[in-house]
Amino acid sequence: MQSVIAELGVLKTVIAALPNGPTKVNELKRKVKLEYKKFLLENRKETYGAVALLQKELDLQRINKELDEVDVFLAAITARKAAL
Repeated sequence: MQSVIAELGVLKTVIAALPNGPTKVNELKRKVKLEYKKFLLENRKETYGAVALLQKELDLQRINKELDEVDVFLAAITARKAAL
C-alpha cells in the first residue's frame, strides 16, 4: 500500500511537469490504474484484514517479478533467434 501511495505522489509531480502530448496521456492512464489499485488494496484491507492484505501484496509483487522475468526470457529468445 505504501509503495502505491508513494508512486502516486511521484507520478502526480511528473504529470504536472509534463507538456500536453502522448507521454502525459500515458502517465495519466498509469495514474488512474494506480488509484484503482489503491482503492482495491484499501477495500481488501477492510474486507480481509492487514495480514491478508500483506499476503495479497506479496503475491502481487511475486507475480509482477515473474512477468518481468518472462519478458527478459522472451527478449533473450528473440535476440538469439535473430542471431541465428
